[in-house]
Amino acid sequence: MENKSSLKEGFSFKLIGFDQSLVDQLSPFFNKSIFELSKLIDISTLEGLSFAIGDEEYLQELESFNDYLTPSSGAAVGVAMTLTHIDRDYSRNYIIVNCRYLGLEYFLKEYTGPVSQDDMNRVMSDFLHTLFHEFCHVFGYQEMLENSPGLLTRDGFENDWEGFMHLVSLTCWDEYQVCGWANMIGSDQQDRYEPILLNVMNQFEGSIERVFKEYLESTENSRFLTLFNNTAILILDLFKYSSYYLGDLSSKEDAIISDEVSSHKLYGVISTLNEMLSSLKSKVDTGKVENTDFYKIGEYAQQVAADLGLIVEPVDKNNMLVNLSRSAQTRILYA
Repeated sequence: MENKSSLKEGFSFKLIGFDQSLVDQLSPFFNKSIFELSKLIDISTLEGLSFAIGDEEYLQELESFNDYLTPSSGAAVGVAMTLTHIDRDYSRNYIIVNCRYLGLEYFLKEYTGPVSQDDMNRVMSDFLHTLFHEFCHVFGYQEMLENSPGLLTRDGFENDWEGFMHLVSLTCWDEYQVCGWANMIGSDQQDRYEPILLNVMNQFEGSIERVFKEYLESTENSRFLTLFNNTAILILDLFKYSSYYLGDLSSKEDAIISDEVSSHKLYGVISTLNEMLSSLKSKVDTGKVENTDFYKIGEYAQQVAADLGLIVEPVDKNNMLVNLSRSAQTRILYA
């Protein structure tokens, strides 16, 4: 028996910024792709999907849901985002796709440039993977809502240090499992995830040193918060893109971490994170996971920050004392 679509009644999608000719050409393609992929995974909580023609339209659509909603801090504006909730209702999700980076112009009659069948197949494969990756986020959020709701819905923290721990834990687990699931559809992402991770790893030390140096040279009252925020962003990116890469490998038989990654000075962090995520997956798969198991990831991120020299001491009324260790200050000042 043919699988049924998991789309909910009333689901709809829209194209933003496209002229009518493009809408007429792309809508059937989008409709078929959504329908066929919805047979493969439960996305019954998905309210709708927006396809934006470019960065500006993509950002405006994100902001229409939440003024504070922004793309990730990674390169470019972003390709797609799945909203964890609509109006605080975590049983309602929405996906926004930025079509600028997908190469869909190859499918348009207006496109007059040279294009091979291999190019067409690659664009199709990349698009289907991107869409299915977001569908996996929808499914993953509902899995979390059912089994570990606090991880997904918690939004009150004693201070930003605790909030950082929670964000790293949620982000890493979410991307790890999604990148593992999404491998079943479309193009292989290893050649994409590995260079991104290596770029983050190669820039990490220099970026941390700049953040620390700017802090030591500043006399602004905001320097403490700036030090904390910028260090947290760099560590979050390292953990997040590691989780993409490791999640992708986790679902591939006999896949191993590449020599370039394993020979890097930051490999110890990647290896430890890999062990933690793999152990967490085993607990999730056997139904023996607790919220504290997820938070071990964020606690490890806090440890990495401390090892770099960041000192964070929570105090009264949601405040924190932030500084650099003496050894970190000496390292920066006498480098």
